[in-house]
Amino acid sequence: RYLTPEAQFTDMRLAAVQSATDLYGADSAEVAAVKESFTQVGIPDAEPTEAPADTTPIAGNNIIAFVDDYQSLNNLLLGKTDIQSTADVSKPTSTRVYTGTACPITVSKDGSKLIFVDSSNNLRMIKIDTYQELIVDSSAKWNSVALSPDGKLLAATTINADSTIYILDLENPDNSKAILLYTPGTEGSRNYTTVQADKLEWDHSGAQVLYDASHQIPLAGGNSVEYWDINILSVTDGIITRVKTPVSSGYQLGNPSFAETNDRYIVCDMFESSANASNSITAIDLFQQTTSILHVSGSIPTSSGRFPNLGLARYSPDDGMVIYQRYSQTAGYSSLYKLPLKDDKMTPSGNEISYHRGSIPVWFVRADLTSVDEGTTSSPVSFALKQNYPNPFNPKTSIPFTLYKPGDVNLTVYNSLGQVVEILVDSYKTAGEYRAYFDGSKQASGIYLYRFKCGEFSETRQMLLLK
Repeated sequence: RYLTPEAQFTDMRLAAVQSATDLYGADSAEVAAVKESFTQVGIPDAEPTEAPADTTPIAGNNIIAFVDDYQSLNNLLLGKTDIQSTADVSKPTSTRVYTGTACPITVSKDGSKLIFVDSSNNLRMIKIDTYQELIVDSSAKWNSVALSPDGKLLAATTINADSTIYILDLENPDNSKAILLYTPGTEGSRNYTTVQADKLEWDHSGAQVLYDASHQIPLAGGNSVEYWDINILSVTDGIITRVKTPVSSGYQLGNPSFAETNDRYIVCDMFESSANASNSITAIDLFQQTTSILHVSGSIPTSSGRFPNLGLARYSPDDGMVIYQRYSQTAGYSSLYKLPLKDDKMTPSGNEISYHRGSIPVWFVRADLTSVDEGTTSSPVSFALKQNYPNPFNPKTSIPFTLYKPGDVNLTVYNSLGQVVEILVDSYKTAGEYRAYFDGSKQASGIYLYRFKCGEFSETRQMLLLK
């Protein structure tokens, strides 16, 4: 009732105290016991976690990668944001793309390389600037793929429906691992009903993977219940959180994707398994647990049942639009459409715009990035150091800060003894909003401090690493 997938440990304490208050009263011994229990494990009383702020959109050349499934050719194409002529679309390879999954294509954060699953289920990489193509893995078993923000890890599933997400370390293959999926239940129980994960996407910290999964629950008499849902996987410890969404009974969720400037929002498909039922593209605020239907369409009947004809939406790099596919039974192929959004990322601001024949879109920016995101062109009115997110974290987190005028910036992480752990920033910066990243993979669990200095301004905050 009081927690969402975006909740932190402070919120868990507040939720537990409020629940005890609801049951026993504010002055009860039970409430006092709850407060003391959280204090004993180092979770003090504090204000609720602030909603995560938007990050600065990546500046650069917008490109949309998609698959042309006309006559099952399944060609990989790269298009400009607005296509006016055939010159605005290029074909970087003649290798066909596997289309039996929702995400056979993934692009690095800087847009320099694209990894895709080919029609033989091998992994291939294309360098965007030169169209040079390499075979990454030729084991002919891959299904879905998603690159981490730093480009070092590849989340993947196989065509074997083995209930597993594989985390492939592209720099140190020996560190790769397989995570068996489960459905979390009450009191820490784990139910192994997952058949296969499909759509995969990393959060901006590189610590979690958002995914959808099909489930099968056996029933007496040999029948079974099958459904899709959306989950979040913590890559380091394998902990799974279900995305709780207030949808009507009988509806299922799939094909999720994070907003590009804020992990608070996702867009996904919502559909009903009954024949001729409508399906929709739906936006979800994970912080407030609110939903908004962006677009509604019908379904396509088939000899084996039905499937949604609308979906696989992705946000644009600035979250000003979503792009999605719609299948035409008459034409026998899919087409892509863009839908403009208001600033809330959840409300349409106009009618859909036809883009191009195609499916499985990935909208990205070709840009050069460093470990610190470049500042915006807006003019902040003060210096500010914001709370890291996520917090607690394991093992990665991001630290936003703002400069209202240029200056020499130092951002340093210390342990609880005051010893320097890592200097994240030590350079001259122009005015704007920035985001630095801290990786605690080699550090022990505990409280860490991060200190920001620019000129006479100085501020220190705490963060909690939990492994």
